[in-house]
Order: sequence, then C-alpha cells, then structure tokens
Amino acid sequence: MTRSLIAVMAAVAAEVEVPEADIAAGRTGHTIHEPGRARAMLVVHSGPKPPERSYSAVRLDETWFWIADNDMPSKVTFSILQLLKAIAEGTQDQKAPVLTIPTR
Repeated sequence: MTRSLIAVMAAVAAEVEVPEADIAAGRTGHTIHEPGRARAMLVVHSGPKPPERSYSAVRLDETWFWIADNDMPSKVTFSILQLLKAIAEGTQDQKAPVLTIPTR
C-alpha cells in the first residue's frame, strides 16, 4: 500500500515533539509514537530558545522547532520529504503534451 504525500506529512507531523503548554491550551494534540518503532523517522525537537546547532530550525509564535545537526537519519528523511514536495509542486503547472493525429 502506498501513501499520498499529504498522508506521509501527517504521519511525520504526528510525531513532532510539542510543548506541554500547547497541549494544555488545546492548540495541538499529544505526540504520537508508532508502536514497535524505536524512534520516529524524523525527530523534531521544540523549546523556548533557538538551538545552538541545528540542521533546520523555525520559530512558530514563541516556540522553536528544529532538527538536530547531528541526527543524520532525520536529516535524510527531511531532505527526502523536501524532494518529494518539490516534485509534487513541479508537476502542477505542467501541461500534457498536445498530440495531433492527421485524419483523411
């Protein structure tokens, strides 16, 4: 069975480390870990301060989210997701080739 890109992104998002204050305020749900797996494929940390070293980091409201610079599996997973997203976006504007068939 294959998953759509949006389903893959939703599965990854469900495993993001989220602040307890955001859960208590109802802004998000608890982090979900898939049973039987030692760790998430993409580990995203969160905290009130920016990380000293990160592969990628973003601030949302007053919380920082980041992928650790020394987490190679997460870096690879993130890069693959970026590539798949770029491929999906690139095909939206392309039009199918026009084929002309002569008739008599």
